[in-house]
Amino acid sequence: MLAEQARRIRELLEALPEQRITFLELERIVRTIYEPSPVQLGPAEVGRFEFFHNPGAMAAPSESLIWWNCLFDNRTPGPDNWRTDEREYLDHQGIVLNTPQKESRLNMLRQLRPVLQTARRLVLVVPEQADGAEAVPGLLLGDIEAALPHYRQFTYHLDDEKDRERLSAHLAIAAPVSLPVRQSGRTRPQIRISRPELLDDSEYETATNLDSLFYYPHRWFFRQKLRLYPASLLSVTGDNTLLGSLAHRFFEKLLKEDLVGLDRRGIQEWVDAQAGDLLPREGATMLLYGREPERNAFLNRVKNAAWSLVSLLRSNGWLVAHTELDLEGNFVSVPVRGKADLVLRRGDEWAIVDLKWSGAKRRKELIQNGEDLQLVLYAKLLPPPEQWPHTAYFILDEGKMIARNPAAFKEAIVAGKGAEDHAPLCAAIYEKMEKTFAWRLDQIRKGILELRTSRTASELDAIYESALLDLLEMKTEDARWDDYRTLLTGV
Repeated sequence: MLAEQARRIRELLEALPEQRITFLELERIVRTIYEPSPVQLGPAEVGRFEFFHNPGAMAAPSESLIWWNCLFDNRTPGPDNWRTDEREYLDHQGIVLNTPQKESRLNMLRQLRPVLQTARRLVLVVPEQADGAEAVPGLLLGDIEAALPHYRQFTYHLDDEKDRERLSAHLAIAAPVSLPVRQSGRTRPQIRISRPELLDDSEYETATNLDSLFYYPHRWFFRQKLRLYPASLLSVTGDNTLLGSLAHRFFEKLLKEDLVGLDRRGIQEWVDAQAGDLLPREGATMLLYGREPERNAFLNRVKNAAWSLVSLLRSNGWLVAHTELDLEGNFVSVPVRGKADLVLRRGDEWAIVDLKWSGAKRRKELIQNGEDLQLVLYAKLLPPPEQWPHTAYFILDEGKMIARNPAAFKEAIVAGKGAEDHAPLCAAIYEKMEKTFAWRLDQIRKGILELRTSRTASELDAIYESALLDLLEMKTEDARWDDYRTLLTGV
């Protein structure tokens, strides 16, 4: 599929007369090729029925005709827009224009054409409702009732069983067949891995992979061990993901600037200047026709969030130490890697801020429940190892900082108890992460793979009993955005 898409793009680019194309034009080309047409035309099948959509399109006689949705056509000709002198002039030039009267007669002829062209059998299907309202039958039915006094003898109501039996004498109607219902099996809480000793060790882990291993081991196993990845199809990034990536790029560039002399107006001008270069390169879909209101709203949110973050840094005495900082180290006995969005320094204190486009409520819940594992892991990897830096989330679309306590940012939304020291809390969470990691790996080595869903959660908790006391709190709901959910059906 990828090869076919690449071939079509290459052929199209080779056929273009232009020597250079913009990022927006390339984005449009990708969309045109990738997004399929809503109508897929296939080859004609043997024994097919001929059909047409408009009554006036019937060009040849037919033995039988079924007129589906035979309803009243309420289209009326538009007003005559031609003046008398204009019509006379065009008549002298040999140009004959239609009149509303001619259009009305032509429309009537179109309605009668299927009846005139049908030789043996005509079936008119009239629904009770159309487009959510009571349907108005076609005027042809009134003519039939007036011309044929015994019309009820060949009128059938499909909801009436007796009428269906009468109709079956004229039409070969297929008898209904009940399809057998296959009950899906109960999802087992665990499955056995044959020969787990043959599994390769991971080269390294990331915070996302560790999160999957802690809470939903099947996702980690299918991806890291079985190498089952989602197909890398040529696609256009969704709006929410695109906005988050663009906002990250704005802030990555902004935080490398000298923030000392920037005021609110200076930040707004800086964002406008950067948008002229950044949007065509990395957000071409935002430049499409009709998306100007969305583009302006996005840039306004970036400006407000940028000023909010700069104000927070100044008022709390923080200086930018690193942006997009690569972090490496060991977690238990496994190498781990990560990238911190923003690392701050204030004297001997350090802080790690994770920039998120949206999801303020969810980030607050993560800190409250001790599930901000990525921030805790990054805090452990950031030197010096004996010191726990402050951690926080900054929500870009709202311009809000969410932290465990107000020690680093006094204006932050406090998600914890407020007065607690972050260092012992982070150390306790990290200790639970290590114990949970060792417990999960021990299960894998024994050939046990947990399948945690909302249906199996209670059964799993009953199996483990007291073993869960020193571990991270397990989930009781299905995994969000689980690419492997279909594989669990009937396991």
